[in-house]
Amino acid sequence: MLRLSLGELDELASQGPPDAQGLCFLPYLDGERTPLLPASQGALIGLTRFSMTPQNLGRAAILGLACAIADAIDDLSRAGLEIERVTLVGGGSRSAALRQAVADLTGCTVAWPESREYAALGAARQAAWALNLHSEPILAVAP
Repeated sequence: MLRLSLGELDELASQGPPDAQGLCFLPYLDGERTPLLPASQGALIGLTRFSMTPQNLGRAAILGLACAIADAIDDLSRAGLEIERVTLVGGGSRSAALRQAVADLTGCTVAWPESREYAALGAARQAAWALNLHSEPILAVAP
């Protein structure tokens, strides 16, 4: 919507107030896998004359994604896993604003490895596990 590069969006988001003046962005633009909501749609909530700024929109986008990540981490914690470190991969991992928001929301250390084809590597590991080439399920792709 703002026609910005990731770097420009990151800068814009860092200029916005921490709460985006109440502007909330639900990032499920093409459905979502976690939680399983394949027909879900995104939403922009809390739009007022005062919250309708590029900085708030950028910040809300970052917070929406960070909250989705934090929600998934909460689910893992409720399942009994102790989460101390979050590794972000993909384009969003290059965003300092996203990394900081995830750290703030989760209380975890946030790491980000060099850019690679992590989706393909993860799919290959899952396929290997499915073919019984591994004795335990693989929960994460190591860098």
